[in-house]
Amino acid sequence: MSYAPPASAPNNPDYPAQVHQPLIHQQYSTMTNVLPTMTQARPSCDPNLQHFDQLLVAPTCTVAINDENTFDIKVFADAHFAAPLEFTAKQNDRLIGISVTLTTKTGIDLIKIQRNTFGGRYLVKSPHNNNFQIGSIETNYMKNEFKLFNSWEGVAPVITMKVSGSKYFCMVRRIGFFKADTDVKIGSMEEDARGWRLQFHRDFEQDAKLKTIAMCSSLLYTMLG
Repeated sequence: MSYAPPASAPNNPDYPAQVHQPLIHQQYSTMTNVLPTMTQARPSCDPNLQHFDQLLVAPTCTVAINDENTFDIKVFADAHFAAPLEFTAKQNDRLIGISVTLTTKTGIDLIKIQRNTFGGRYLVKSPHNNNFQIGSIETNYMKNEFKLFNSWEGVAPVITMKVSGSKYFCMVRRIGFFKADTDVKIGSMEEDARGWRLQFHRDFEQDAKLKTIAMCSSLLYTMLG
């Protein structure tokens, strides 16, 4: 039976076990390469959309009415901590059509919704990001169905927002977000004292553009409904 020499011993062929004995630091380095990491990779945001990271992971947001033309919006980036990203949405003065700008507390015009009087869809873009096109929203005459698109024109809708009930007949209004052309519910809106709370369910896609369009549709419903 052969034994490995001590670390201070010179090289000696009488100790064949020395050749096969793995070094301790080699064992350690190998182990560290297979240790699981404690952090999980977060979904990545569209590189064209700066300052949209909180919307990407947001589980909920609220739309509160200040007055006829001004609304407060809060985006909560975590289900447990109430430190929201805050916007002020203001309807701009326009002789024709609708124009609403969502401005952060630091004065950045991050999101804009526009539609001409004879336009079909409400167009959503980001002024801060060189007017990058985020998506569009189309609603029916009764304002009880909103179709959400991830582009300005063409293509099929990706999400449908459906409204049941009516405030004009003192009926409880229920609002749900569904994958387009399915009954798969991925989000909901609940009425509170000042406006609406939008909740993104687990199966709502982790996509900053889609969550922005959904938030804008809830704002439009609050304005138009």
